[in-house]
Amino acid sequence: MPTGSPPGSRAPTGVVFLDKARGISSFAALGAVKRAVGTKKVGHTGTLDPFATGLLVALVGRATRCARYFNGLSKEYVTVVRFGTETDSDDATGTVVRRGELPREHLLATAIEAFQGSIEQLPPAYSAVHVDGRRAHQIARAGETPAVQPRTVRVDSLEVQDLVQSGGRVESVSLAISCSAGTYIRSIARDLGRRMGSAAHAESLRRTAIGPFPVDLAVSGATIDPSQDLRGLAPVLGRLPGFAVARVSAARARDVTHGRPISADDLDFDGDHDREAPHRVALVRDEEILAVARIVEARVRYEAVLVAGDAHG
Repeated sequence: MPTGSPPGSRAPTGVVFLDKARGISSFAALGAVKRAVGTKKVGHTGTLDPFATGLLVALVGRATRCARYFNGLSKEYVTVVRFGTETDSDDATGTVVRRGELPREHLLATAIEAFQGSIEQLPPAYSAVHVDGRRAHQIARAGETPAVQPRTVRVDSLEVQDLVQSGGRVESVSLAISCSAGTYIRSIARDLGRRMGSAAHAESLRRTAIGPFPVDLAVSGATIDPSQDLRGLAPVLGRLPGFAVARVSAARARDVTHGRPISADDLDFDGDHDREAPHRVALVRDEEILAVARIVEARVRYEAVLVAGDAHG
């Protein structure tokens, strides 16, 4: 498996798919990547709550400049919703603020239908949304009530995977959810309880995919092997919607690293791509990504030059 740091590179660059453990912050999880690859220049493309597990996409070295290309990717989760109690954090780590009778099982199917498609939801009080220049969770931890505002999100699918019930009443339900970026699964759990005339919170949460990348690709922080798990940035970008990978000659590589204009005709695309299409393209020479650009009217328009000057060639 190719790494993101080929021979001759001065610093590691690439992507690590990380399976975050429960009980640690996303920042702490990235610390394992930093130690494994030997650089402090590691960023993420979206965090997970400490109680949640699952996929984090860690960008290493120059790859951190490409975080924007992962923004907006759809997400997939599996969550267990526990009925009977609602918490101030909408998850199992919070303080119980309301109790309700376990809901009747026959209400579940109709209630779930309300959470499909474009919906409005209120983010949890303990969340990273900004309220008057502060994070909502900072306000909540200070003992205040953050004035979070509803937001529109999209739920593409919501399916029941497992159901625990007793005497026709639901104790918990496991849900597989595919949704847009920015969707709070904890809010879905809370609101599902309310819609069923009960109370509920997210007992567990696991992110199983980000865009085209499943958690099956991920490794735990304890087992990161840079030679195997630091993946090349270009092939990862090439899997994103609207992205292509193209190779450039030595002469064109010098032009790219200096930001000089080149034509789409100068590119050797991997696979079958329309040179006239305004897609993004990762420009590669000798397995090293040099830049990300758009193809506009058959010309290459740079968005991020990742190897500058005469560093290559």
